Parts: sequence; C-alpha cells; structure tokens
Amino acid sequence: MTIPTIKNCRIVVTYEAGSGYTSQQTFAGDGHADMLAAFREMGRILSIAGHGVAVLETAAEVKSAIERDIGRS
Repeated sequence: MTIPTIKNCRIVVTYEAGSGYTSQQTFAGDGHADMLAAFREMGRILSIAGHGVAVLETAAEVKSAIERDIGRS
C-alpha cells in the first residue's frame, strides 16, 4: 500500500468563547506542518472547553490508526 501525497489542504478553525473572545484561523498548504497546526488548535479549543481527556483519547486513537496503516504498507 502506498501512502498518498496530499497536494493541498485547507482547514478553517473558528470559535467564540463565552467571554466574547473569538478566533478564526486558516491553516492551508501542502505540507504536514499546516495540518498538524490545525489539529493542535482544535485540541487546544477542546481543552479550553473542558474536554482535555477526550482530546488525549482522540490523539491516542489517531496514533493507533497510523501505526496500523504504516504496518500495512
């Protein structure tokens, strides 16, 4: 199994906190750094919202899926 190359990716993360703080960030590019930055930002938002444990569980699931996929190639 070959690993596909992502030619372009654009992820927009927008949120508004109860305090009135708002943020909109766009992560776009063809490299993994932008995708990882978007993943980190989403994890940060969930942690601020009190879902830190879910973030860690999701990260563990992603790691497990990657390990399985790499093992198949």
